[in-house]
Amino acid sequence: MQLINKNAIVTGGSQGIGKGIAIALAQAGADVLIQYNSSKDKALATVDEIRKLGRKSFAIQADFRENGAPELFS
Repeated sequence: MQLINKNAIVTGGSQGIGKGIAIALAQAGADVLIQYNSSKDKALATVDEIRKLGRKSFAIQADFRENGAPELFS
């Protein structure tokens, strides 16, 4: 699967299955936005792994159960 110049959003992308999906998307060529709820350090570690693959990546904290703007970390 080739995803060159595509963007992906992975909810729960800081660990476990979500992290695996985020890495696989990046390996296929996508730039990846990682959403996390409370695992900021793990999310930023996943972002670093994706960037080492030569893709753009950012982490965003958001609890989709609550109203309000999420906080973006780059």
